[in-house]
Amino acid sequence: MKILMNRYNPSRLATKDAWQVVVEKYGAMVLPTKIRESADFQNAMNDGLSIFQAKCSADVRSSIDELVDLVAPIIPIEEAKIVQ
Repeated sequence: MKILMNRYNPSRLATKDAWQVVVEKYGAMVLPTKIRESADFQNAMNDGLSIFQAKCSADVRSSIDELVDLVAPIIPIEEAKIVQ
């Protein structure tokens, strides 16, 4: 099990406190990626789009890319173990 902090807003004291509590309680189970709160995600969902289709800022997009790389990294075919 891994934990992701979403709707992260570094300017809010409550967010910083919540992050500290989660890290203290769950330690290594917490993913290092923090996805900043963005109205673009809500707008995308309202339009029936995924977060990958959302028009969001570069730093939010970078956080999503980082999360994807952590959860499902792309492995070059040369390095992949093919199970037959």
